[in-house]
Amino acid sequence: MNDVALPLSGLSSVGGKSVVARFDGGMLSSNSGVLALAEVEKRLRVAERLARCIDDPRCPDQVVHSLADMIDFRMKMIGAGYEDGNDANRLRRDPVFKMAQDALPSGRDLASQSTLCRLENLPGVRELVAMGRAMVDLYCASFRQVIDDPRCPDQVVHSLADMIGFRMKMIAAGYEDGNDANRLRRDPVFKMAQDALPSGRDLAPVDAVPAGEPARRAGTGRYGPCDGRPLLRFLAPGAEADRTRH
Repeated sequence: MNDVALPLSGLSSVGGKSVVARFDGGMLSSNSGVLALAEVEKRLRVAERLARCIDDPRCPDQVVHSLADMIDFRMKMIGAGYEDGNDANRLRRDPVFKMAQDALPSGRDLASQSTLCRLENLPGVRELVAMGRAMVDLYCASFRQVIDDPRCPDQVVHSLADMIGFRMKMIAAGYEDGNDANRLRRDPVFKMAQDALPSGRDLAPVDAVPAGEPARRAGTGRYGPCDGRPLLRFLAPGAEADRTRH
């Protein structure tokens, strides 16, 4: 005998059009945008990069959800606007989230909230540092060409790697506006993060003298014959960071 779901009758029309409510829609989801996130993740492999930085203490023959799968699920939750981990108990059954994890909508449920909670508390300090470096490597690998430093080697005060590292730390700390560099370049914590003493030389300014004009040497007041370029120009899309010091 077929179980036929009857429509909900008696609903008022809206704008001259009838309203029909049915309960036989099957497995539905309002998170179709997660599929686009899944395509991005297939190219970047962020979850796999981060999972390699963490030692899994579980017995391999008893693992149901791998670290990479759980990290991937948690990232997609955040990307879809579900920052609260408690949403996992509902989203783990969502057909689109399952498809984004290369699973059938009718397949096994994804990781639960308690499992994700244990995952988030698993990494220690060393693992967090390794994960941060993995993200930096991913960022640097995203550029397409190497940046040539136009400055004279004997007059370089801040290397490209130092300037890019300073800018990335600014962004990570919430200072997305490059103008904050003029203040943060004297910040003792930022200096120590760049392997410098708090009383040492200031970090790179927000912008050097524009290209075509003499480049001022930081801290000396003298000018050299080489061109300078804005600090942010080294982070322009389509350029790969040269991590070697000149």
